[in-house]
Amino acid sequence: MTTMDGTSTATSATPVLTVRDLVVEARRPDGAPLRILDGVGFDVAAGQTLGVVGESGSGKTMTATAVLGLLPPGVSVTSGGIRFADRELVGLRESQRRELRGKGIAMVFQDPLAALNPVQPVGQQIGEIARRRDGLSRAAAGRLAVDLLERVGVPDPAGRARAYPHQLSGGLRQRAVIAMALAGQPRLILADEPTTALDVSVQGRILALLTKIQAEDGVSVLLISHDLRVMSHAAQQVAVMYAGKVVERGATREVLHRPRHPYTAALVRSVPAVHSRSAPVAPIPGNPPRLAALPTGCRFHPRCPLAVERCRVEEPVAREVGPGRVAACHRAEEVLP
Repeated sequence: MTTMDGTSTATSATPVLTVRDLVVEARRPDGAPLRILDGVGFDVAAGQTLGVVGESGSGKTMTATAVLGLLPPGVSVTSGGIRFADRELVGLRESQRRELRGKGIAMVFQDPLAALNPVQPVGQQIGEIARRRDGLSRAAAGRLAVDLLERVGVPDPAGRARAYPHQLSGGLRQRAVIAMALAGQPRLILADEPTTALDVSVQGRILALLTKIQAEDGVSVLLISHDLRVMSHAAQQVAVMYAGKVVERGATREVLHRPRHPYTAALVRSVPAVHSRSAPVAPIPGNPPRLAALPTGCRFHPRCPLAVERCRVEEPVAREVGPGRVAACHRAEEVLP
């Protein structure tokens, strides 16, 4: 069974991460609230990958930073819940949040060079996480760092552990960041566009590495990307976001091959490798709305080929449109695959 906010209530085990009706707001210069995330909800099952996909500005990264408790100054969760391993995260003190970061929840950032300390060798940075978690000696933490670098496929791991971030290629830096994430033995990894800054040949190897780690460790992954090709290879479930809301959610294969929201269908048609190698690329017309000037009714209706008067005046609620499938669209049953 699936709830109206797009989350599953019939799972074989408690999800590692449960997000319910999450609202995140900032303050405008005049003091009025600006809603950035509006009722976001999903589950991340144990040992699985949930992909979060959408155009830039849809709220993907803001969702991950809300889970991690690293929202920018002036931005806060105003309602809803984020539950990790049966622990509610909304309202935790910062000291409690720090205990979870790197241990229970780890982050793999889009730009590994920005995520690494430029004045420390990468091995020292990886080992420091293990020292904080398990109280290892410096020597033991150093050995663990070399082992982790070897595990993530870094050649000459002992030598690379002594290297500084700028001395590594982009692909090796990303592997070092993944090793840092593993050092805390997390149950959940948040991967925010982990392949965007890499060339195509390296992207595939990084995705394969994340998939291998998930299988070996049983770790759950929240994978953020704008690229449906990434999702088709790496995620079992996918949530599609538009203008701060989840507009469709379900099994990745079902969502990509039989979309039930016009926005999802438009995303699929814009990527030939997902839709059909012989099909022409069909860019989505128009631009996403500004959060400060959202249209009435459905937020996608100004760009939607199926929009009718109801779409312009009534905001659709997320509803069940098939087994394990949820879409926020008045005309979901009419969306062509």
